[in-house]
Amino acid sequence: MRNFVRRAIVAGAVGLALALIPANAVAKKAVGSNAGQKIGENLKLIGDAYERDDCATVLTLGSPIIDSPNRSGLTDDIAALLFQMAGYCELKQGSKDRAYSHALKGTALDAASDYLWRMRLGLEMDLKRDEAALATILAMTQGRGAALNSVDVGWMWQFSRSLKEAGKQDVRRRLLQLLAGQFYAPDELFGSNEGFRYAYAETLADAGDSAGASAIIGGLRSTSILSKASVDPRFRAFLPASFDFRAAGEAELARDREVMAIHPDRLAAIINAADTLRMLGRPQEAIDLLLAAGPRVADQKEFADRDDSFNWYWDALGRSYEMLGRYDEMVAAFTKGAQHAEGSNPNVSQVINLAHAQYGLGRGDDALRTISAFADGRKGSPYGEMEMRLARGCANAVAGRPAEAAADLAFAREHEKDHPEALADLLLCMGDMDGAAAAFIRRLEDPDRRADALLQLSDYDDPPFARPSHPIHSRLGALKGRPDVKAAIEKAGGTRRFRLQRGEL
Repeated sequence: MRNFVRRAIVAGAVGLALALIPANAVAKKAVGSNAGQKIGENLKLIGDAYERDDCATVLTLGSPIIDSPNRSGLTDDIAALLFQMAGYCELKQGSKDRAYSHALKGTALDAASDYLWRMRLGLEMDLKRDEAALATILAMTQGRGAALNSVDVGWMWQFSRSLKEAGKQDVRRRLLQLLAGQFYAPDELFGSNEGFRYAYAETLADAGDSAGASAIIGGLRSTSILSKASVDPRFRAFLPASFDFRAAGEAELARDREVMAIHPDRLAAIINAADTLRMLGRPQEAIDLLLAAGPRVADQKEFADRDDSFNWYWDALGRSYEMLGRYDEMVAAFTKGAQHAEGSNPNVSQVINLAHAQYGLGRGDDALRTISAFADGRKGSPYGEMEMRLARGCANAVAGRPAEAAADLAFAREHEKDHPEALADLLLCMGDMDGAAAAFIRRLEDPDRRADALLQLSDYDDPPFARPSHPIHSRLGALKGRPDVKAAIEKAGGTRRFRLQRGEL
């Protein structure tokens, strides 16, 4: 399970707290209060120690102050800062319970920073204090909206998933109700609560509140989420057969361009627009847009989000070249992205995506050479591991080595729950139509997987380039024609025809 707290520490880094109140100001403010000269001297020593990441000194001098009955008479802003420093240092030393105790006390002060609120929430999630985490989110909707909106969206999704896996449906329903509401608007550039609104609509529909679910679905704008809703048996009646998904995609592109204009320093805005252009079947426009930003991408100071978005810029360019069958340019783009580490770890995403693109264009041996990068021990998430196994198994199948794919197929069968679509796709890729049919039927019978399976089995516009027969997509027609799969599709509500491009691997 993801360590929620680590992100909070990394985001803060050494010195964040002191950026809020500089170290020399700590001593100056304390002396001006009724804390006394000795406390003021200690606070300066604490500030200096924090700046050099000397957590032992921070805790030795700071803990007695903040743990005293009246916090030695400190003003609230200084006390909040000390709680934050202590929490950070206790996390570094692995003392999560003490860090949580101090985060809880610190956030009781009006002067508490957003960082301290995120620390409190992250620790509650990490320590599985589910009701406490829910109470913290509720408290953040009441006057601490900036703190709530600054929380990594991924934290919220993982929290929701963990509650679902633990069978805590009531807590999850209340969480989704908060995240689907007007008080949560994640401030990541393309952060949105539409996914949470969709998930909340699912809980309402399952509880028989069709009117409530309909109201939520009617307010969604994301083309991908609307497409999913249109094949979900719980929502498809809210989106008639005449619904124009292409118009929704064009409207999304217009919003993307508005964001680009408002945030010219964000590379993610350009990447998002390119993704939407490909969805609309306009890969050359995506390439033109991305290449126009190329000189700025080369400058490390041009984009505020360059570190997070650099590899995805090259990923978007690689996918756009792939859609046009421009193989050498595609490989060069993905390779450039794959050279960029993901956090402190070797790249996983672009290596896998390049391998998918290569075997998809009939280059199985090339894909095997690409995926051999995983021989160095690099690892992704459980989902990412399944994607790697799919890529390697498919590459072997395309290269005419089905026996070599056996180990990856066995792994995918054993870990199907981590990524059911990957197993189904690998079976298709290997030409095991009976196995693929069984895997798709399992997805179609699972309320949580049904809509994604129906989306994959739906019909889309032809790609703009007459590409080689894809080892997965080209077999979907035969799969849908099987009586057993056909019956499962009809029972699940049926597929749709979208005037868009098929979703990318």
